[in-house]
Parts: sequence; structure tokens; C-alpha cells
Amino acid sequence: MTYDDFVARYKEAHRAWILGRLDLAAAVDALARLRAVVPSLEPPDQRPNAEELLQVWEAEISPEAADRMTRAVTALSRAERDGGTVMERIARAEAGIAEIGRIAAEAEDARERSAIRGMSETLAKLADALRRSPR
Repeated sequence: MTYDDFVARYKEAHRAWILGRLDLAAAVDALARLRAVVPSLEPPDQRPNAEELLQVWEAEISPEAADRMTRAVTALSRAERDGGTVMERIARAEAGIAEIGRIAAEAEDARERSAIRGMSETLAKLADALRRSPR
């Protein structure tokens, strides 16, 4: 298998995991199938890159990472809900951003921290839009 084919399969499976289309057992199976082809990837100099992709995903599905992601999603959902005054909604969005930042800081892996922090972008946009809205 070529490295490009591998990356395409990886992206498809990883995206399914991120979107919740794969449960933990299916994600573990997908990782195992992908890892089995790494030793035969062409060109051989891309094998370390393939292994790194798998290690990152493997870290994402650890129980600790799953807990952090669940807490971040919960914080995001709570912070972006409708209801209340504009000022209350802005405060809720800002509190969500801070909470997501604290959760992200728990992660040792920089990519995981980045992925979790990225969830607060929606809240930053929401707060900005609310600040510009007529009161």
C-alpha cells in the first residue's frame, strides 16, 4: 500500500471516530488494521510518519483523553446554549472558553491540547457576535 493510500484510509477512519460514527472498540480495530500495514508501506521512509499518526490517534482514544474530550464537549454544549440576556450569554461563552482551556491544559500531548482548545473557537465567535448584536 502506498503512504498516500494509508493516509486516506487513516483520515476516513479518524474522521469517523471524531464524528462519533465509530465507538471505542471499532476505533481500536481500525487502528490495529492500519498498524498492520505500516511495515509494508511504500515508500519505506514514510513508515515513521504513518506510525506517528497512529500513535496520536491511539492517545486520543485513551480513557483519559476520552474523559477530557467528553468534559470539553459538555462545557461547549453548556456554554453555547440559548437563553438569558446577551450579557449572560457572553459570560457563559467566556466561562466555557476558560473551562475548555483548563481541560486542554491537562493533556500532555500538544495535539490533544490543540484539538480541545479548538473547541472554544465556536464560543469565541459566539461571544464576538453577541457583543456586536443590538441589545
